[in-house]
Amino acid sequence: MPEEILIQNKAPHHPLVSIALTTSKSEFFIREQIDSLLNQTYKNLEVVISHDEFGDGTVAILNEYVALDSRVRWSFNPHQKGFIKNTENAIDMCNGGIIFLCDHDDSWFPEKVEEHVLAYQDPTVDWVYNRLVITDSENKKEIGYIEDTLPDYYRDKSMFENAWGSCIGGAMTSYRANLLHKVMPVGRYAPAHDSWIQLAIWPAKAVFINKVLQKYRQHANNVVGMNVGGKE
Repeated sequence: MPEEILIQNKAPHHPLVSIALTTSKSEFFIREQIDSLLNQTYKNLEVVISHDEFGDGTVAILNEYVALDSRVRWSFNPHQKGFIKNTENAIDMCNGGIIFLCDHDDSWFPEKVEEHVLAYQDPTVDWVYNRLVITDSENKKEIGYIEDTLPDYYRDKSMFENAWGSCIGGAMTSYRANLLHKVMPVGRYAPAHDSWIQLAIWPAKAVFINKVLQKYRQHANNVVGMNVGGKE
């Protein structure tokens, strides 16, 4: 089982954190997510955005945030389209020693980054993940939790399970940057970037933060979704 983190008073630890955020037709969701990132209690961070679509209002919104906060920057994905290549591009742009994977349509609780950074004070920890709550398309009504239907979801997955895509969802995870960069690009036949990463870094040491630290929005255009009890 992965280790659970215990909050303790420790020496200051303030590495630069990169949040690798991917966007694609995101104009209806992206403000809420970026606001949640900029309002983190942990301030030494950059929000690095790779954008993968044209034709909606996303670019104008991204430019607003770049003008508003120097920690935000973005670029178009120069690679072939799709969420895997878009994620690769976001990761490649990151400068921080810790990299968080981030979806455009979720929202993070203010303490999420700080809780993860605390776990990395242990130099043997390679990656960290947390719980989430699944919400409706307006990100207001709670639908449930992944563990409602998959009781063992948050256990440490085996190498073989990860190979078939049964991994901890990327939106819940952060990684040491040197480890993450080593396993890029994603293998050609990998089902997704998150399963590839967790397979490629196995048996890297993980810490599980047994707290709900974000909302996971379900809507009609989810690339990857998780319905609980068939309610949404």
